[in-house]
Amino acid sequence: MILISDEDAKVKEKEKREKERKAKEKKKKEKEKKKAEAKKKQPPKKPKTETFEETLEFDFRILDLQPLGEAQMSDSKAKLKALSAFDATKKERETALNALESLVVEVRERLEDSDGIWRTSATDSEVEKLSKKCDELSAWIDEEVTPATDAKAMTDKHQELQDLTLTWASRAKEHLDRPEAMGALNNMITSSEKFLKQAKNISEGDYFFNGTDLAAFEVALNEVKQWKEEAEARQNGMKNYETPYLKSAIIAEKGIFLDTEVKRILHAAVLDKNERTARRKVEREEEREHFKQELLKAKAEIRERRLNLEKSQQAAADARAAYAKAYAEAQMQANNGEFNESGKRVYSIKSYLLSLFP
Repeated sequence: MILISDEDAKVKEKEKREKERKAKEKKKKEKEKKKAEAKKKQPPKKPKTETFEETLEFDFRILDLQPLGEAQMSDSKAKLKALSAFDATKKERETALNALESLVVEVRERLEDSDGIWRTSATDSEVEKLSKKCDELSAWIDEEVTPATDAKAMTDKHQELQDLTLTWASRAKEHLDRPEAMGALNNMITSSEKFLKQAKNISEGDYFFNGTDLAAFEVALNEVKQWKEEAEARQNGMKNYETPYLKSAIIAEKGIFLDTEVKRILHAAVLDKNERTARRKVEREEEREHFKQELLKAKAEIRERRLNLEKSQQAAADARAAYAKAYAEAQMQANNGEFNESGKRVYSIKSYLLSLFP
């Protein structure tokens, strides 16, 4: 028998109570955990919304500028309209004054360039008139033009000076534009000569050019070249202030003429090529149909010859069989003492076969 002391019993009792306490705490924690998980799974509760209504009372007061009355509004519109008209008049006047001053300065600069195209294109009388007019307008601008001067007066002065420069300006512009126009014409002549040379070389090929058109174009090209040489020689012998003989418009017209002729010949060649292509296509179709018919005829003739050959071969085979049979009968008769008669029969059969197959 084992004796347990009081102290051991107390220790065991204490350990037992401690285990029970831990077990209860564990169960409590598990319960709280399950409760928290279940709470998470539940949808969140919507907040309650409460509406409060209250009538607002206020006074309307304008703290900024007070609205204009009808009279003030009318006066303001009239002032704005007057300001707009004033600005438009001022702008028109300034534009007219700038145009007049620019023209005066431009004419003076061109007249002062003694070796320039513009100066050499003016006669002495024109130089005198233009210089006098420029001095007159400059004095008028400096002495009489004020902010109150009407724009029409300046526009009229501008027109007066411009009218004096028309003839002079037309001559100068001709001299300035001529080199560019002549360069374009030279390029067109060069390309036309190249085109004519190439067209002659392939006039008998697939890309056919009409010989008559090429000959006429060659004549026209030579006429343009001759005109250019004569016109340049005549123009070089003239002074710049004389009315130009060689004008840029005529030069451009000659270049356009050559370009138009080249395009016309090319277009005609393309049309002719298309027609020839279509015609060759028809001819090939006709040749193909003719060959087809000839082939059918040849096949029919071969078939007929083959049948005739088969017939002749059959006739020859039949003749050989008849000859062999007759020969055998004649041989039998000869063996029976009928030699003369059988010999005649054999001879006659041989003659017949020889007549069929000479």
